[in-house]
Amino acid sequence: MGLHKITGSIVPYFFNINPSSLSPKPKFKDQYEKWAKVFRFETKPNKDVYKQKILNLENKEIPIIEYINSQLNKNFKWHNVDVFDVFINEPNLGGVPDGEEAIGNKVINTLEIKTTIFEEDNFYPSKPYINHQLQLSLYMSLRGIDTGYLCLCRYPKYTKKTEKLNPTGSLTKKEIDNSWKEEKIVCWLNNKEYTYKYRILEHWDNNGLPSDKISLFKIQIDKDYFLSMMREISDFLSCLKYSKSPEMNEKQIEEIINYIEKVDII
Repeated sequence: MGLHKITGSIVPYFFNINPSSLSPKPKFKDQYEKWAKVFRFETKPNKDVYKQKILNLENKEIPIIEYINSQLNKNFKWHNVDVFDVFINEPNLGGVPDGEEAIGNKVINTLEIKTTIFEEDNFYPSKPYINHQLQLSLYMSLRGIDTGYLCLCRYPKYTKKTEKLNPTGSLTKKEIDNSWKEEKIVCWLNNKEYTYKYRILEHWDNNGLPSDKISLFKIQIDKDYFLSMMREISDFLSCLKYSKSPEMNEKQIEEIINYIEKVDII
């Protein structure tokens, strides 16, 4: 995968949205931070050791995918950990969905799984967060399908183990509002406003304990509009010519130096 290929986890950054935040409000105040995120240049070490262990767990999504398959009679498959891009014919857009369901060589469903270790009560909302949807929507639109599944689950915050989740209980359908909804999102790169359109088709919950609770949404998007939007943004990014790096203040330079000093060279 090319260094600057836009993947699902990068998409929210173009709209100044944190992809993992439970309250996806604008977070990045200056151009340096925005560019650093788009090009995957981390300026700060992750101080939460347990969170980092969770993030680094290989195949942590597999038990969740198996649970969803058994509950909904689906056949989602996961990709090997050494696969970094399944959209090899796309020059600027790509990545790897957490799960995909196919008939023959045709992908008919995509699945995105979002995990957290935080204890916020609002982690299981009545509708999926826009930052999570944007990540899933890229893979849906690249596959040419307008529906996909978004799963939210949470690791226990204070456990000392880093074992994979093993959800229990049965998924139960929840009441939903399946009307189309619109979110206005502005891309700071080209200073253009877009309309993200979606609707919730189904919502399930396993009514589990906080340690194994699962919330699953099936959503529908305007895939043609979304893909057109992302191609426009990626083309704009590809055409940019750089004469110098984004300006940094003294604090940012100090953060980079401190980060480099703490990185283990293997």
